Amino acid sequence: DTVSATAANDGTITTSWVVPASLDIGDYTVKITPSGTQKTTQDSQTFTVAGYSIKVQTTNLAGEVVSGISVQALDGSTNTPYNATSGSDGVASFKLEKGTIVLTAFWNGVNVGETNITVSADATFTLRCQLTNVKITVKNTNGIAMPFVNLNIVYQYQSSGGSKTGSASGQTDSSGSFTLNSTL
Repeated sequence: DTVSATAANDGTITTSWVVPASLDIGDYTVKITPSGTQKTTQDSQTFTVAGYSIKVQTTNLAGEVVSGISVQALDGSTNTPYNATSGSDGVASFKLEKGTIVLTAFWNGVNVGETNITVSADATFTLRCQLTNVKITVKNTNGIAMPFVNLNIVYQYQSSGGSKTGSASGQTDSSGSFTLNSTL
């Protein structure tokens, strides 16, 4: 945007400018560009469109936190997507403006959850992902559980990009069981 203003006799410039509602969150600089004689140092001011601090807690169907979930926050008024990934605490952090936001969770490229939120202040929201824990018990031919068995697990799943293969490894515990956490 450009705004024209005339300086007073003492050199003071007074004008108003409204920050557009469509302006993205971030840092911006306002510069004064004189017509005629140029100053050696340009007048400028930096300001920040900060947004509210929004934390999105990603959980599986058992209510346990899930890390490594890609979360997209789609601003309903500007249709602007913001992306973050949940950390080891299961939290994805955003700076978002006031309004309606669509949160979508992705696990390995698969949409595993979606919810709408309304941002009006700093807040924490929970995004429940359609992921579950799979308990695997290894037994011998007599039906007796086998502890400390090394497992190499290969699985297939469907994403928007087609069929994909994933893998996991682990070892059964003393009761002969292994839990594959937060999977489709």
